[in-house]
Amino acid sequence: MRRFSLLVLPAIFAVHGPMPAFAQAQPDTAVDPHSPDAVKCRKLAVTGSMARKVRTCRTNAEWRALSEQQGRDARDLVERNRSMGNGPGI
Repeated sequence: MRRFSLLVLPAIFAVHGPMPAFAQAQPDTAVDPHSPDAVKCRKLAVTGSMARKVRTCRTNAEWRALSEQQGRDARDLVERNRSMGNGPGI
């Protein structure tokens, strides 16, 4: 019986690798989802397609900066159109 276990155990380790120790502590790598460094992925619609979506991953800080930039761009567009008035002859 001992001879059998000496032959089988190395074969099991060769196939499955060493067994992890159950008492090992796992490192706490959980990140607060509201942290600026946390990565958040979103599915964004592709322009010109009704069904296709692209998965984009960025940090919360990058998403916030992108949203602020888009808001500034929209305000600039509105202000530019207001300043043009109705134009001559209208």
